[in-house]
Amino acid sequence: MVSNKIYLINNGNLQRFALQFETKNQEDSKRINLLLYLLVMQNAVLAVI
Repeated sequence: MVSNKIYLINNGNLQRFALQFETKNQEDSKRINLLLYLLVMQNAVLAVI
């Protein structure tokens, strides 16, 4: 299992939302990270820690 922590940083008011999830492998992590990035790309910065 791969543990993932993602911070969504809203540019407007700099609120931070932490999202944690586990995936079976690194490839799944990459797919989910890309999907989340595409979902929030318009108004947020995606940082993967």
